[in-house]
Amino acid sequence: MKKLYISLIVGTLSMSVQAQIDPPCAIPGAFLCDNFDAYAAGDYLGPNASWWTTWSGAEGTSEDAVVVSDYAYSGTNSMKIPGGGITDCILRLGDQSSGVWKLEWMALIPDTHTGYYNIQESETPGVAWNLEVLYGLYDYTTPAPSGEGVVMVPVENNFSYPVGEWFKVEHIIDLDANTFTLKINDVLVLDEAYTGNIGGIDFYSIDANNEQYIDDVLLIELVPTTYYADTDGDTYGDPANTISVIGDAPDGYVSDNTDCDDTNAAVYPGATEVFNGIDDDCDTQIDEGTVGITDITSGNIHVYPTPAQSYLNVEVPSNWNPSFTIQLFNNLGQLITTQMASGTSVTSIDVTNVAAGMYTIMATDENHVAAQAVIIE
Repeated sequence: MKKLYISLIVGTLSMSVQAQIDPPCAIPGAFLCDNFDAYAAGDYLGPNASWWTTWSGAEGTSEDAVVVSDYAYSGTNSMKIPGGGITDCILRLGDQSSGVWKLEWMALIPDTHTGYYNIQESETPGVAWNLEVLYGLYDYTTPAPSGEGVVMVPVENNFSYPVGEWFKVEHIIDLDANTFTLKINDVLVLDEAYTGNIGGIDFYSIDANNEQYIDDVLLIELVPTTYYADTDGDTYGDPANTISVIGDAPDGYVSDNTDCDDTNAAVYPGATEVFNGIDDDCDTQIDEGTVGITDITSGNIHVYPTPAQSYLNVEVPSNWNPSFTIQLFNNLGQLITTQMASGTSVTSIDVTNVAAGMYTIMATDENHVAAQAVIIE
């Protein structure tokens, strides 16, 4: 355990007296975040923010971490844990006992230097260690080449990290399932059982060669998202078939829940309604705006020329109202265009921009409905 290697702090510990500023977190939903840019370079952290303290409580002394502008992942400042075995900074995390949490920060270890942190069971230091990570060391005292590190608790496991560059340290801790994962530089290092609470982080100066910089600290609870099955693969989900998970949607699930038939990929909100006896566009109406052969009830019309290329002439019997309506449908029953008659028994329709194929012309007035198949080339 790391306290076996702490040198006794001798002398009078002078405490800085200043008002804590507790800079607000700009990340929505975060329990805590800190990018160190609200402080001045040279400031000790403990006197400035209530979530920072030291192992012994001697804030504002050499045991406390200091804000520096030597390196920064974002903004201008970061936190430095120097060598010498004295700095022993605690980040209080609220003694979380339930929920799923993401705890992460950016870290930088210069070439030939070491670093260390552990996750404390309690905000009160020393109750228990739930994780212990060393950079540039094989164990508490044996140097390792730069870029190599080791997890000592809960199990030993070696890992690598980029030297002299910022890298992410990410923990996903499920306090309900008692599991956690650790990723360093986006590479999975541990996937293990987790016992106890999330009390705090101890950033400790492990030896005379220690030099660790920390930026963009974040603790946020991860809330499960509900996703909906997309069995037919049309990107619209079934509101009756759900799953709740943290993170991205699993394969076969989407965030949408508006599909009215998840067994038919041609049926979804906004689909083109066709004459087929089903609700293609999920608007609770069937075959609206379409026509089928069974809709033609009476009357005779004359449509010419056919095949047509530019114009179709529609002529109705003399007993029709000359202000009749003309509609052009494709072979799926989809409405292509509507035009009012010109006040005479013969009306021309421009089909220059209509795709070639089989179509149906339907004419209607208040007393008649008639249709005729046509070809447009």
